[in-house]
Amino acid sequence: MATPYESQAMALAAVFQVARLVDDIAKRNSFSPGPFETSIGSLFVMSPDKASDVYGNYDELHFSLAPGLRELRAMLEKDTDQNRDIIRYAISLLHLERKLDRRGDMLGAIASKMPDIERQASFFADDEAQSAREKYCHANVLAALAGLYQDTLSTFTFRIQVAGNPANLRDSQNVNRIRALLLAGIRAARQWRQLGGRRWQLIFSRSKLLDACKKLQGSHY
Repeated sequence: MATPYESQAMALAAVFQVARLVDDIAKRNSFSPGPFETSIGSLFVMSPDKASDVYGNYDELHFSLAPGLRELRAMLEKDTDQNRDIIRYAISLLHLERKLDRRGDMLGAIASKMPDIERQASFFADDEAQSAREKYCHANVLAALAGLYQDTLSTFTFRIQVAGNPANLRDSQNVNRIRALLLAGIRAARQWRQLGGRRWQLIFSRSKLLDACKKLQGSHY
């Protein structure tokens, strides 16, 4: 069973994974399919008992959460070569989640809409799909998630400004992918806080989080 810091590291790595994927799409018009499926699929795990129910067990993390764990570790180790935009996106997601937490009406709107989107995803399920989460990444489902993000979190005065190639950011599919990912990032940030995560821990509990991150990575880095 994961320790409290390991559970927090999983959720926080999920925030950083979203940040990495958003940056990849915006700047390079590409993304890692497995981690992308994990991030989007996390939105549909409605009532997890533990973090591993959302992101996978130890033997799965090297595939499902690898980019997030790498980025979280780089931040905790104060790697000067780390992409600053990735850190900015991650911190912005934590900040935006705190604003959402004070809006019960918006939380309710998101919660009430997700079952409808999950039913929509079932129409696109492929019996031969390699991943059970693959159906959640159908273009129509991503568009629905993006619309939910736009109708709720995009209405805050504070918005996450994504930097990248203008051509990539004008592509409607990329716009939907990014907005759906940001919604997943908010979900991860919320789970991190529910698991006891706090911003001050990034400074005062840095070593404990780093040790947890290394353990979750195991030998897969």
